[in-house]
Amino acid sequence: MMPRQRKLLFIVNGDRFFSTHRMELAISAIADGFNVAVATSNSGYAQRIKEAGIEFHEIEFDRYGTNPIRELRCIRDLYKITKAFKPDIIHNLTIKPVIYGSIVAKLILRNKILIINAITGLGYAFSSKSNNTIKKSILIILYRIVFWSKRIKVIFQNPDDQSFFLRMKIIPDRKAFLIKGSGVDLNRFNYHSPVRKSGINILFSGRLLEDKGLMDFIAAAKILNDNYPDIHFIVAGDVDNESKASIKTDYLKKAVSDGYINWIGYQENMISVLADSDIVALPSYYGEGIPKALIEACAIGRPILTTFTPGCKETLIDSKNGYFVRIMDPADLASKILMLSENAEKREIMGKVSRDLAVKEFDIESVIEKTLNLYRS
Repeated sequence: MMPRQRKLLFIVNGDRFFSTHRMELAISAIADGFNVAVATSNSGYAQRIKEAGIEFHEIEFDRYGTNPIRELRCIRDLYKITKAFKPDIIHNLTIKPVIYGSIVAKLILRNKILIINAITGLGYAFSSKSNNTIKKSILIILYRIVFWSKRIKVIFQNPDDQSFFLRMKIIPDRKAFLIKGSGVDLNRFNYHSPVRKSGINILFSGRLLEDKGLMDFIAAAKILNDNYPDIHFIVAGDVDNESKASIKTDYLKKAVSDGYINWIGYQENMISVLADSDIVALPSYYGEGIPKALIEACAIGRPILTTFTPGCKETLIDSKNGYFVRIMDPADLASKILMLSENAEKREIMGKVSRDLAVKEFDIESVIEKTLNLYRS
């Protein structure tokens, strides 16, 4: 008799996030012998996921919702999906799926399901600008409750988040594992020599949130606009209307009409966008895991400007592949942009250091293998 195929269920709050951040892991798990499914919302990526051989279960996740009836309905639907699929492993990603997925696993089979909880950053509640101590306290209590299990492993993307969970006694050290980011395909995102052109392109890529530093990026563009018209500020990404920290569309359109930025929206092919950039800036003070935008910038071979915040600081060796900028300080960001814009040789040298860092720290093959080892053990 053939042994039963092991089953792996991903629980994620959005299909696009799964497609861009965890699809390759899921495909590798299939190659490793797993029957793989995902429970997530459907914003148009379901067919792509199905075509990769992954079973798709649609569920409505309201990422920031607090309506108790809707949240209980979400847990109920997750319970039904999980009970029907009968997974051996549940891999939860992002805050709400981590909590709800862990609750469901406990309700169904208690300690028979291996729970992998991925902390992809601490989020807005723990960002440097948030003063919501009540929400922080509630989240810590919830984490302590749902993480109490014999069969649970927690993946952290940066050491600061791991230290926080250990310091708050949410989990013991033996259950904590550090895997830096979601990885980057170094073959697809291969090194691109800088393109010599008349202007300098400064790229901001990511969700268009205030605490990702986008307003500081636009403010830096305003500072440099009059005297340095050859420095172009490009914004790639969507407005996140569900988030309280989202930048308003009208504000962005005004910045475009005033000539400060070029807003190109969400881009499926970031390789060409990054290749056409000269500097990548993410002045974030958000509770990051490790921003995919920065590790992709490193892989392509671009100098970066970012803050000394958890997740961001892992992508930068100061003065080697870019510079740290002060949080919420557009003048400092503008100064660093100008410094790099005036020195093409330095940008190229720093870009090569970025590429070396990506090869050493962020190779997706390494991320996948470390995660599969957690599944196997």
